Amino acid sequence: MKNLYEAFEIILKGTIALLSYPKLLVPVLLTWGLFAPTIVYFTYSFDWSVYDLKSQLSIHFLIIFFLSFILSFSCMMLLELIEHIESGKKASLLKAFYDCLFKNTLRALPIMLLWAIIWFVITILQAIFSRKDKNGGENSELNLEFSLPFVGKTRDRLIQFEVALMLLQRDGRYFFQGIF
Repeated sequence: MKNLYEAFEIILKGTIALLSYPKLLVPVLLTWGLFAPTIVYFTYSFDWSVYDLKSQLSIHFLIIFFLSFILSFSCMMLLELIEHIESGKKASLLKAFYDCLFKNTLRALPIMLLWAIIWFVITILQAIFSRKDKNGGENSELNLEFSLPFVGKTRDRLIQFEVALMLLQRDGRYFFQGIF
């Protein structure tokens, strides 16, 4: 019960901070403003058939690196804004953007690249080990929501491996974002 209380307290403090400093939402909104259209475009509008496998893999890596970059940049900008607030300065979006772009990006680039490589490898492994149904969609057995209750009970190692990759991708993202 103590953990539940602490979780509620963290959510409450985060909500109060966002209401007190709405500028903290700007990096998140900008990230989703870039992230969502990128995913939608490359999923539904981009013609992958004109590229060979090597080119497709290169494009996938560049997309993943771009997504890794904007997620990391958003976290750095948010931390800059929090630093401004905690040091008693006015939270300036332009100053935070400038500091992130010219002071922090070069130092964070190796971590962004490392995370992009890990994310890319996990994505490739998911593509290799995923099963497709007759219509070309993802098999319902491999959906994370469906698989989690059965992971400990199933003997199908492929499903366990797929769920492990999904969890690694999700938790790894939190780990690398926490480094900043």
